[in-house]
Amino acid sequence: MSSPKAPAGFNEPSFSVGEFADAIGVHRVTVRRWINRGLLAHWLTPTGRVRIPQSAVDSGVKVRAATETHAA
Repeated sequence: MSSPKAPAGFNEPSFSVGEFADAIGVHRVTVRRWINRGLLAHWLTPTGRVRIPQSAVDSGVKVRAATETHAA
C-alpha cells in the first residue's frame, strides 16, 4: 500500500505527528496508530515525513473521544 502524497498546490497548514499529538492531547504513538489504521488523513513529504492537514484536527478529536469511550 502506498502512502498518500500532498496534492499539487496544497496550501492548507499541516502538522507533524508530534505537533498533532500535542494539539489534541494524545501521545505521538497513538497518532501513528490512527494513521496506520486509516483513521487520519495524512501524506508523506518528499523526504518521507508524515504531515497531517489542519482539517484533520476535528477527525482526531472525534477518534480520541471514541477511543476514550471504548476504553472506559
